Amino acid sequence: MLQAEQYGTSVSKAIRVLSDESREARMATAEQKAAIPAAQLTVPMILFLLPPLFVIILGPAFLSIPGINYSSAAVVNGYWRRGTSAFLNW
Repeated sequence: MLQAEQYGTSVSKAIRVLSDESREARMATAEQKAAIPAAQLTVPMILFLLPPLFVIILGPAFLSIPGINYSSAAVVNGYWRRGTSAFLNW
């Protein structure tokens, strides 16, 4: 501002330049602060979101493998076996 007055240049141009510089500085600090949470959320996302996602996606595929019975109760000919039904006690 002092240089603008000393050299006789327009004060309004000096103010515009100062405001542009301060705006760019604020945007740079905001971008730096915005980048930090993304990096910090990477590890929790890998630990807590991906394993359940894999279980949901791949679970039915593993359960459909023939010859492997993963449940304690199974349906045989439309009836529950192993005493899981209140109506049938085998």
